[in-house]
Amino acid sequence: MRVYLGKDKDECIPGKGVVVLKLMDEVRGKGHNLFMDNSFTSPKLFIELSDNSKINCCGTVKKNRQDMPQNIKPKKKSEMNALWSKALMSVCWKDKRDVYVLSSMHKPTNATLDVSEEVKKLGIINSYNKNMGFVDLSDRMANPYGFSRKTMKWPKKLFFHFVNIAVLNAYIWFKMKRKIKREKQHQTIRSIKNQSLNFPH
Repeated sequence: MRVYLGKDKDECIPGKGVVVLKLMDEVRGKGHNLFMDNSFTSPKLFIELSDNSKINCCGTVKKNRQDMPQNIKPKKKSEMNALWSKALMSVCWKDKRDVYVLSSMHKPTNATLDVSEEVKKLGIINSYNKNMGFVDLSDRMANPYGFSRKTMKWPKKLFFHFVNIAVLNAYIWFKMKRKIKREKQHQTIRSIKNQSLNFPH
């Protein structure tokens, strides 16, 4: 784990991408696939990981991120446009809103990008949703039973976030060992929370 404390002046990777580079140090050259959200995604980061670390990446990306193409926005709903450059595929899928995705692991079937919308969606959008879904699921399960309190001190927020995850993991393990009805999930997690808060310090 690494806490992002702000960008250093000498960093060439935009945004929080430098955190990703440091976290990936131990798996460089092993051919892993990495999925991330738009807080970290950038063309420079993906090229750096692909060329120097042999790590393929896929993630949603902010349309105004540095070096992102600006001419891929489709005109009609359910349409998808894509551009391919320097081993990167940039995609914009027009749904209820414009969804921009960048990938170094998905390839076009030919040089002219003559790919049906269904194939492109399955190759990139569905792949991202499938792999990032586990992260979103964890957040959705932990948030309703959160320990967090309003505070201006970030170490406290970080601490309570870890408590949330620990309680959720404990519940999942407990559920695996004993058969618990689904409707008792709220009651069980609240019970664990109360016991944790009442533990003598």
